[in-house]
Amino acid sequence: MKKIAAVVCSLLVAVSGVAWAADVPDWFKGKENDPESQFLLGLAYYSGEDGVTEDKAKAIEWFTKAAEAGQSDAQYGLALMYDEGDGVPEDNAKAIEWYTKAALAGNTDAQFNLALMYDEGDGVPEDNAKAIEWYTKAALAGNTDAQFNLALMYDEGEGVPVDKAKAVQWYTKAAENGNVGAQYNLALMYDEGEGVPQDKAKVIEWYTKAAEAGNGKAQFNLALMYDEGEGVPQDKAKAIEWYTKAAEAGNGKAQFNLAVMYDDGEGVPEDKAQAVKWYTAAAESGLFSAQYNLAIMHKNGEGTDKDLAKAYYWACRAVLASRDDGEKNGKAEELKKDLAKDLDAEKASEQEEQAAADHDKAQEK
Repeated sequence: MKKIAAVVCSLLVAVSGVAWAADVPDWFKGKENDPESQFLLGLAYYSGEDGVTEDKAKAIEWFTKAAEAGQSDAQYGLALMYDEGDGVPEDNAKAIEWYTKAALAGNTDAQFNLALMYDEGDGVPEDNAKAIEWYTKAALAGNTDAQFNLALMYDEGEGVPVDKAKAVQWYTKAAENGNVGAQYNLALMYDEGEGVPQDKAKVIEWYTKAAEAGNGKAQFNLALMYDEGEGVPQDKAKAIEWYTKAAEAGNGKAQFNLAVMYDDGEGVPEDKAQAVKWYTAAAESGLFSAQYNLAIMHKNGEGTDKDLAKAYYWACRAVLASRDDGEKNGKAEELKKDLAKDLDAEKASEQEEQAAADHDKAQEK
């Protein structure tokens, strides 16, 4: 998970509504020793707005003065700049130092970033106990990212004993605050009855929220529930709708299921060309069933021109994708041998080589 947004995004809020004088140095006269004014001047140099020329070195200078005087926003901004090497050489030790000062002063973004550094061992030895400590402080103060990460740690027993109930508690807070990952994970918890009684209505509710926010896994799972009538009246049209969204986002399983529905005319008029389109997308991602079905369609000329070379290519891909499954592999080998009977040996060899190369590329992704 990425750290809280950079200084200019997260700190400019602090000066919204401030009326800068046209000549900032004149405006600043007489306030050189005021930590709040030092911070605001540093922010002006950082953003290069309100008539001030951007100067990261001067931003560092004034953030440092304010930070050393205890101004927590300056401490946080300075930590971010050292953390990201923004206007200064990257220095994780200094980032930790200033995040800690800001965190102790109650800055929730600093608390989150400090927790993240301990969580990932970024610039400091990995320390899940400290990560939990700082995630908790930030989460209690309402930081949504901290709530989600804290839920994950309780869910997975990372730095703390597994506690599914606490995971649900923090997923819920983060989900209610709009965290899409938390919405998806919360749906999973209700679906599996982990840390909370199983509740299909809640599953639908949270998958829907995550799906509407663009989460591909939630879109696929929601489609599957409408497809099978699980926890909701069966609705093939809604299944098609959500499979399509997930498929367009690159979900291979959704692409395959959508292809099957077009292939069989289930919930949508039969459309072999659409079936070929989505089988192809799923097959290219390495899905055996899509590769096998696509080979059959090219063999028979369904939804596409009959093309034995393409059929053989996809049969070869299916063989390679099913090497760990004897039954599937045998089925694909049989199709491959059947196609080879009507294909020129040289052409078959070319397709087999290409299939092997493409299979390896897909495995690397």
